[in-house]
Amino acid sequence: MVLLVEDNSSRNPMRSVDKSGLSFEFSLGFLNEHVRVRASCNGLLFCSSIKIDRAYYVCNPMTREFKSLPVIEERRLTKIVGFAVDPYTQRYNVVLAVLADTDSSYVLRLFNCLLFDSETNAWKKLVFDSFGTGGGLVYTADQNQVVSVGRSLYCLSVSSKILVFDLYNEARRKITPPAEIAKSSISRVYLLELEGSLSVINILGEWMNIWVLKDCLREEWELADRVNVGSISEFLRETAFPVTLNRDFIFLRTFRDVWVFRRKGRKWNKVHKATCRFAAFPFRSTLCSC
Repeated sequence: MVLLVEDNSSRNPMRSVDKSGLSFEFSLGFLNEHVRVRASCNGLLFCSSIKIDRAYYVCNPMTREFKSLPVIEERRLTKIVGFAVDPYTQRYNVVLAVLADTDSSYVLRLFNCLLFDSETNAWKKLVFDSFGTGGGLVYTADQNQVVSVGRSLYCLSVSSKILVFDLYNEARRKITPPAEIAKSSISRVYLLELEGSLSVINILGEWMNIWVLKDCLREEWELADRVNVGSISEFLRETAFPVTLNRDFIFLRTFRDVWVFRRKGRKWNKVHKATCRFAAFPFRSTLCSC
């Protein structure tokens, strides 16, 4: 499913939409706070207060359970980088980048960051090496550029590498994307989680290629699917990006619509048309506790 938030504000109703276009409407009114949804992972949402500086929440919209995170002591501006939830242990982590004066709203430095661990209920400051020119920068202009797979976060770097943030060992490294993507300078590239594996998706013209990371240490990739997006109008196609996928379906968001591709039938269908600006997140219902 996908989670749709109009104007990305908790004062507006949220809607989960499944592959058939059936929707369920709910709100985050139980928070008693005006918040903005920042990330979604395994059924939990990470939110930030609109009125209170440096106030963050993790909630389960299905059980209406929520937790207020400790207020961070860092006085400089921060921005969400990643949110990871382990559905088996119900442990979760939040990573915030500490912004420098030179950082923009589109590119962040991941040299200095804050890590929240639900087991310790505390923030920890981490400082990393820069990985060389461009290695420590991540794009955040588009959604789904930082994804959680297992106990690691993956994000795209300016240098066309994929940064891996190992939450268990609090370490970073980088891997090379598929050669076809690394050589292309005009395709649009996105990261998603595909049933426990990292998936890299590149859209070039009327084609969307889906790659799956088979071996992280050896940096081995497999082309899992090649999907034609030609049935979507060229204008909408230029604004489209994938929200979530599995073995059977792909959810794609355009400027105003949500489309579903049935991988067996090889057909696109529009399952939602928005009347105003909205944000889209991968979503699944869960009883996972905060």
